[in-house]
Amino acid sequence: MADNDRILIIEDEQDIRSSLQEILELEGYSVLAAANGKEGLELAIEGPYPFMILLDLTMPIMDGWEFLAARKDHSILAGVPVVVFSATRNNIEATRNAGADDFIKKPIGLDPLLEVVRKYQIRSKQQGFGQQQLSPA
Repeated sequence: MADNDRILIIEDEQDIRSSLQEILELEGYSVLAAANGKEGLELAIEGPYPFMILLDLTMPIMDGWEFLAARKDHSILAGVPVVVFSATRNNIEATRNAGADDFIKKPIGLDPLLEVVRKYQIRSKQQGFGQQQLSPA
């Protein structure tokens, strides 16, 4: 079952990952953090499932592009909104085509971060996300 307060951050840069986690926890969210896409996919599948995923694109082991492709193989995880963050806006259309729901440009400002998190938390509650169990497609 999904947790309507749980967010998964997938970011290889420890400073950014820790800062995002601290900010979101201070706002009352439960945060899972992963250093690469493979670790993030494993955390997401274990459950309880996040209501949204914040995803960096450039990472070792499994990058953000590979994560976006892999999440499509899981029926519920495929429906979890993914917000990509990147230093370049050149990736916006490509990330949407790959399955991302939103985009935030690095460096990430506090207001845009909290705005997008609240947007997807409200959407998750309205859609009743988390009433199903995750199973491979």
